[in-house]
Amino acid sequence: MLDRSKLGAIGALLLSTLIMGGSFVILKIGLQYASAYSLLVDRVVVAFLAIGLLKITKVVIIEKISSRLKTILFLLSLLYPTIFFLFQNLGMKYITASETAIMYALIPILTPIASTFILKEKTTALQYFGITICLSGMMYIIAQSFEGASQNLLGYILILSSIAAIVLYYTFLKKTTSKLSTLSITYYLMRYAAASIVTIYVLSAFAFPNFNPDVDRFEQYPYILTLLYLGVLSTLGTSFLTNVGIKYLSIVQTAILYNLSPLFGIVAGVAIMGDILKTYHFIGAVLVFIGIFICLKFQAKKTML
Repeated sequence: MLDRSKLGAIGALLLSTLIMGGSFVILKIGLQYASAYSLLVDRVVVAFLAIGLLKITKVVIIEKISSRLKTILFLLSLLYPTIFFLFQNLGMKYITASETAIMYALIPILTPIASTFILKEKTTALQYFGITICLSGMMYIIAQSFEGASQNLLGYILILSSIAAIVLYYTFLKKTTSKLSTLSITYYLMRYAAASIVTIYVLSAFAFPNFNPDVDRFEQYPYILTLLYLGVLSTLGTSFLTNVGIKYLSIVQTAILYNLSPLFGIVAGVAIMGDILKTYHFIGAVLVFIGIFICLKFQAKKTML
């Protein structure tokens, strides 16, 4: 029987996946107006300003934390949102929104592996079987897309790096959530990420004479709308909602529910961006989702929601 906390956590993750699925397409649009790093700076700053405003107006209460916890959250902020979104932005310059969405289906598969090595959680032969099928599907898509030294391969590598960052974030955050409210975690993650990203951005402007701040992007109305979606909903909103899920559900359960976002991303990519899915995309995606089903079915028996 599901208690209210777990029901709320499931609802929060489902909403998060819907927002994240749409963000694949919105991000692709944003990259038409700004560089990958400029877009990263803008979305994280907007996210921090939004939650900072809520804090100043006392709509939300942010807890004070120890120096040790500050260090932990600073390191986590490097994984998410910094590295996660940076490599996502860079990768999506080379591959489509739909391809990106399919690749993000690997998150619930790689999470048990990380949990096994880092948290010493057990991964059974059945889970490994599902993981193998998923990886086979992903490798099939990459192999079919790769033509010589094409830029597609670079895009896949960058997105895989983004996936690695979020998997590690999920794993390490689980140890932190029991000590702090989800709103406070979200606030400090956005605060530290904004500080580090803006600092690098400013230093780059001084260090490189040819640095282009591309401020013209703020004159584009579509970019402003894109920024509000990515900053407020996709960065701040999904961070808070995901933290709620991690607090009340297991890491693997959180990652599996998160995996619905690629489905929304694929549909949005085809419907809005006009992405063309070839036969090998369908074959690879089927293998990926079969592997996920195997892991999900096993997990449902092993750990009831």
